[in-house]
Amino acid sequence: MQGQDVIMSSGDDAGSPDWETPQDFFDYSLEPELGPFELDAAATAKNTKAERYWSSRDDALKQPWATSKYGMAVFCNPPYGRNLGQWVRKGEAEARIWKRKVVMLLPAKTDLKWFHEIVWARANTVYWVKGRIKFHL
Repeated sequence: MQGQDVIMSSGDDAGSPDWETPQDFFDYSLEPELGPFELDAAATAKNTKAERYWSSRDDALKQPWATSKYGMAVFCNPPYGRNLGQWVRKGEAEARIWKRKVVMLLPAKTDLKWFHEIVWARANTVYWVKGRIKFHL
């Protein structure tokens, strides 16, 4: 069964839904190791990292994160705001329901409930990024 992979970062916690995953980090660290990605669950037309994406207008928390092609994964760099735990719960549920890999780029907030109950308890793999990722608007 495919599952959830989590990349923990000490990146900015500004809460903006428009922070873009740096293209070089995605191209050299994420896509080759954890892709290919068919769906970006939290993106805009300008910063999507996959063929399809859910924007804030689509409300990814209410959409299915299914992929149409076997072996394709879902990428999600969610807004780092107050509802981050909802995103983590959604990613875990979608990985389980659709039996697809969901890769989430999350802040290293190990003191939060969602980290212990979902990430640490259920993720297939947790990757830690040394240093800070420089996000772009």
